[in-house]
Formats: sequence, structure tokens, C-alpha cells
Amino acid sequence: MISIRRQALIANGLLTLCAGLLALVPVSREAGQVLTMLMGCSLIFSGLADYCGWERILGWFFPGGAERSDQPSSRSSRKG
Repeated sequence: MISIRRQALIANGLLTLCAGLLALVPVSREAGQVLTMLMGCSLIFSGLADYCGWERILGWFFPGGAERSDQPSSRSSRKG
């Protein structure tokens, strides 16, 4: 199963790609440019703050996979 962190990265990439494609269409150029800038700002914030809102959102839909992939799970730290 793909970890929540990787799912969040995939979702961010897809949203940025779709916003960039919107910016290429003359009818939706302004909306695409604004969405692309917002996604860029959110990725910068996520990198600086080490916080990703997508991880939290995806954790609501998949509660069993809400553990961060870069931290050991609580199950592996138990002895016995």
C-alpha cells in the first residue's frame, strides 16, 4: 500500500499539473495561473513547516494508514 505521505505528494503534483494545464487554455488562463501560484505557495509552506494538509485529509478517509512514513509506527516500538 502507498503511504499517506506519498499519496499526498501525488495529489499535490496532480493538482499543480491540472492548474498548469488550465493556465494554457485561454478561457481559464487567469484561474489556472492563480491556482498554480497557490499550489506553489502551499508546497513551499509544507516544506518549511513540515506540515501537509493532504496527509491530514487523506488520514480521515484512510484512518489505518494515517501514520507518517518517516516515523516508526507505534506497533513496531512495542515489545512483546
